[in-house]
Amino acid sequence: MGSRVFGLTLRTCFNLLRWAPGDPHLKAGSAAIDAGVAPSEVVADIDGDARTVSWDVGADQYVE
Repeated sequence: MGSRVFGLTLRTCFNLLRWAPGDPHLKAGSAAIDAGVAPSEVVADIDGDARTVSWDVGADQYVE
């Protein structure tokens, strides 16, 4: 059956977020873009890119 999150397979979750396993970088069109909450303790993402006005979910702040 495989691993599931909220009843969805992990592959479906990755496709919905447009995120690849092992790669924390968001892709264009991801539902995680601008869907995050801004904790004051975090000022940069995994690459050192600034977390500014609109936050993304996850380790990466999407930059076009």
